[in-house]
Parts: sequence; structure tokens; C-alpha cells
Amino acid sequence: MSESRFCRTNLGILRGAIPGQHAKRGVFSYRSIRVFELNRKTFRRDLRIKSQRNSANFFSREQEAQAADHPITSVYVNLSHGVFSVTGDLAYPQALPHGFAALKAAGVDGVAVPVAWGLVEADGPQQYDFGVYQQIAGMLRDAGLRMQPRLEFCIAEGIAGVPPWLLHIADSDPDIFFRDQYGNVLGDCLSIGVDNEEAVGGRSAIGIYGDLMEAFRECFSADLGSLITDVVVGAGPHGELRYPSYPRGRWHFPGVGEFQCYDRRMLESLSQAAREAGEPSWGRRGPQDAGHYCMWPRDTAFFADEGSWRSEYGDFFLRWYSEQLLQHGDLLLGAARRVFGQSAAVGLKLPVVHWWYHTPSHAAELTAGIYNSANNDGYKPIVDIAAGHRAFLQLSCAEMKNEDQRPEAKCGPEDIIQKVRGQAAAAGVPVGLENNFHRFDDRCFEQLRKATLDPSFANTKCLTYNAMGDELFKGYHWGKFSHFIHDLVACKEPPSAVQKAASPATAAANVHRTNSWFGFW
Repeated sequence: MSESRFCRTNLGILRGAIPGQHAKRGVFSYRSIRVFELNRKTFRRDLRIKSQRNSANFFSREQEAQAADHPITSVYVNLSHGVFSVTGDLAYPQALPHGFAALKAAGVDGVAVPVAWGLVEADGPQQYDFGVYQQIAGMLRDAGLRMQPRLEFCIAEGIAGVPPWLLHIADSDPDIFFRDQYGNVLGDCLSIGVDNEEAVGGRSAIGIYGDLMEAFRECFSADLGSLITDVVVGAGPHGELRYPSYPRGRWHFPGVGEFQCYDRRMLESLSQAAREAGEPSWGRRGPQDAGHYCMWPRDTAFFADEGSWRSEYGDFFLRWYSEQLLQHGDLLLGAARRVFGQSAAVGLKLPVVHWWYHTPSHAAELTAGIYNSANNDGYKPIVDIAAGHRAFLQLSCAEMKNEDQRPEAKCGPEDIIQKVRGQAAAAGVPVGLENNFHRFDDRCFEQLRKATLDPSFANTKCLTYNAMGDELFKGYHWGKFSHFIHDLVACKEPPSAVQKAASPATAAANVHRTNSWFGFW
């Protein structure tokens, strides 16, 4: 084993081979790549021409002046899951440095990297392998970019499932995972019912997450505070603080989703809460009139405008259900803060469950675990938890406009983002923004820029563009993206810094490619 490739930790020795059973949606494949080293002055000149041609798409001069008073800290790009091969290694690692160099030349500050639990701890409990992430870190360091690790304690689509050894434990105790009302096991992530119970091979879920974070800290100790300044801690499906209420294969948009509280431990918790409330019958199960995954609010007795969500029982259940999730987020952020201390900022990704927002019940938010309705504010408690741990919040869907969504689904992505940003600003909690879908149209970039540079909020920590893949480096898309980043860089840095970056002495990279793939969407 090469010490230069693999990091040893006191929690386990890193292994070189990753089992090949990790399912992948796609990998890198390259057929014809030509990389040209360009002078940054020429590169900036092209961006300036594009900026002049497209300036009408964005802010007015007055808005630009206001935005300049509220600069963001960093611009990141998400690393596509397609960079990983079916064996968990990097697919065609010789091409990644060129992509990173191009991002650096465009003015990007860093890359958000998904750290998959099922890849890192695949060989066995507390046997950690960060080898592939050390490779990525080295490439980013050479490119002059920062790395934002996103610790994903769930299925990482396109990279790996949950660790294989976890499935062996689930064979004898499937209730370590969430269950829906039909008894279906949802194996995306561990149930929060085992957060504090040592039911997973003698460890609790929070203990498992904490052990991995400690191993990561030891492996990258020399990079914390320099290469790595932020760490986003996954708290549920897709790394978001929510229940798996709208699982792929069972749900389709804009269904209300389903409550995920039917594993044995969650039902025991519900039963105890009902007894303490003096209503033991309320603890037998979740609401029986909440419908199924794909129903609309009006089709259920629970989520209808005057439905039973307004009843005393409805309030009891929704409060219990959301409090379990809040406790989970609190425990996870507490563990992260203990591990990373002041060496890196800690972040939590908050879901933007925007469909049915403009209805009284906010059904989709309720099943996801956010008790936000006409009668209750579900976001303030999350902001308070982040403030208590000095953490930042990461919000997706920043490219979405209310008017672009299906009108019958009563969506409100802009409203949720505005609400959370306002509450976070009042509490002193920084907020990061990112887009949800891979888009390169003017409307997407305009909305991202508007949200990022909104003069109403001075607490915008970063923008993360999703994602670095083959489509990004195609000529037309790359031109759009480069112009967008150039505008952000001009707003977030003083003129002297921009002029210095444009010095002819600084080399940059531009990627020109034909008939090739740079990851898979």
C-alpha cells in the first residue's frame, strides 16, 4: 500500500480496493480532448466581449451598485458524480486537472466534492479509504482551488449505495431504515430512530457519522483551514435535512409524499409521546387520512384546506414528527462542531420542498418533516439550530422562479428561499445558494445572479453551481457560464483584485473538446 495514495487513521487502515458492486449511472469516457493553454488576458478579453453583448440580461446599474455593497465569499462548482468509475476510482483522472484549471481561469474559487459514505467505509465498520478524495484534493490544490467536502451519509446516486456491511445488519433488523405506512423499507439512509441507539453493529447512527468525520479530519488535517474551509454535513436523503418522503420509483411530482414513521423505533417514540400527551390512541400510527405518495392535497382528508392537519391530533403528530427531525439535525451539527471545531465552517443543507407551498397545509413540506403551514413556521427552528452551532445553511433551487413552475402545483421556491434567508440574516446565520437542475439558459443564470447578489441580504456565504460535467465544457455552455462567473467575480472583488487576476503573467486554461464526454448526467 502506498502511503502517498492512502491515508491511515487510528480508526481503521485505508484499503486500496473498493468492491465493484457500487451502482453507477455513468462514468467519464474521453475520445477527443484538446486542451489549449491561453493567456489570462486573452481569456478575460473574450469574457469582456460576452459581457458587453449580454449585459441586458442581468441587473441595472443601480442594482449593480447595491449588490456591490453585499459581496459573497466564494463561488463553487459541484463535482459531477460521473467522475467516479464503477469500482469507486476516478474515471480518466488525466482529464480532471484540465477541467479544474478551466474553472480556476473562469474565476471559480473551489469545487464541492461529494464524499460518499458507501465508498469511504465500504470494506467494513471503521475501515476508511479516502484515497480517491486525496487524489481529487491534490488536483484541486495544484489548480489553486478550494475543496468543499459534502459528507453524504446516504445513498450517493452515481457513486455508491450505503456500505455493504450495513445491509447485512439490516437483514436481521430492517428497522434501522425508514419504513412507510405499507411496511416498505426505504434504504436511502438510516432511520433517525437509531440516532442514539447502539443498534447498528454496536454503534448509534450519530456515533457512526461522528467516527467518519473524525477519520476525515485526521486524513485531511493538514488541509483544514486552507484547502478545506467549509464542510457540509449530510442529514438525510440527497444530503438534505428531511425524511425520504418522496422516494424515486414510488413518487412523482407534485404528489404530497408520505410520512416516514413506521419503523419500529419511530413508532415506539410516537407511542411514548402520545402517552405523555394523555392521548395514547394517537400513538398507534401516523395519520390514516393522509393519502399516498402521488395524491394531491385536495384528494386527502388530512391535507385538504380544512383538513385534519388543523385538528388537535394533527398538530400533535406534526409537531412530534418535525421535532424528531430537528433533534436529528441538532445532534448531527453538534457532532460536526465537536470534530471540526474552528478549523472549518460547518454547513447543513436545507431542502426547498416548494410544491404546494401556496396552499394552507403545505403538504409536501409536512411529509418531509418541516412543520410549515398556515398555522406554524417550520423554518425558524432550523435556523435557530444552525445559529446555536455557528453553522451555515445551504439552499438549493436558487435558479427557480415561481412563475416557471406548474401553476396547479402552487409552487413557491422563491418564497421559501426569501423566507429562510430573511430569518437567517436576522439570526446571523450565513446562507449558501445553489441550483437544483443542470441548466445553462439565460433565465437560469439571471435568476442565480439575482438571488446571489440580492442587496436585501448581506449574509450570502457562497454560490455553488451544479454541476461540473461534459455539458458545462461545451463551447456555447462554457461561454454562458464563463460570462456568469466573470460577472460574479467582478461584484465580489474590488476592482484592483480583478485587474490583478487579469495580469498577462498569469496562465489560464480553456477546454476545447469535440465528440467527448466529461461525466454523465
